[in-house]
Amino acid sequence: MLKGLNANGPFWAETADHLVALGVQACRPDMRAYTDPFIFRQNEAEARGRYALLPIVHTLDHLAMIPADSPITDVELMNEPNINAYSPDRFGGNMARAATAYADAIRPLMTECARRGFMPWIGCTDNLDDRSLRWLAAVLVHLPSDAIYGVSFHCYTTDPIARRAQLQQFKSLVGSRRIICTEFGVNVKRKERYGWFHLFTRVVLTSDAEALRLLRAFFVDFEGIGCEAAYVYQIVNSPIDPYFQYGIADHDANGWRWKPQAACFQAQCSAVR
Repeated sequence: MLKGLNANGPFWAETADHLVALGVQACRPDMRAYTDPFIFRQNEAEARGRYALLPIVHTLDHLAMIPADSPITDVELMNEPNINAYSPDRFGGNMARAATAYADAIRPLMTECARRGFMPWIGCTDNLDDRSLRWLAAVLVHLPSDAIYGVSFHCYTTDPIARRAQLQQFKSLVGSRRIICTEFGVNVKRKERYGWFHLFTRVVLTSDAEALRLLRAFFVDFEGIGCEAAYVYQIVNSPIDPYFQYGIADHDANGWRWKPQAACFQAQCSAVR
């Protein structure tokens, strides 16, 4: 199973050799971060010979930004559409309408992927809860049965029993389709509500050592259902939200400091199991 990291070009270009040393085999950039195709081509060149790239594409223009001679073979069609542009909430709560709209929106992208020889990954749900799986099921119904695509998903369920149950539900839904997890991670400093009607808020801390253990456990479970790749979220913490701390590294004017959980890529899944 390929082990990847969510990181955009400026970060992977600056840390390319160190990411390789950590065991990162692929990076997942969002093409919305690039307004200048030249910048993407520069960043893409930095990745060549080091690790694979899985670009998130939202438009035909994004696909056009990928150089004709690029070694890129796979692309992901949008990011968490089930809670963003194609959320049922944007369609009056109508799950079927939202899923159909997403399926219609990605058809031209899938056609262009076929023309250029890219493997498209669809779905990319924000998690594997019941609502997300129902949305995905509605999408799959509206895609041709003979269409060539894989199914991607995100998973942030840290409880192993609950996570394995979700993964089995997902696997039953997609059948023999190829699958990858494009986001999973551990928030080491988060807020949670508790008490009567969830009126109170507290901060929950997770140690770096525990985060490393949890990330390795994720890898094991993903490999167990046949995932071809899994991408850790993410390279650095949110710069604006102090309670959104998923980063495996700290980055500031003094440079890069890699946290213990950055070692997660080096564990052999079969050995951990």
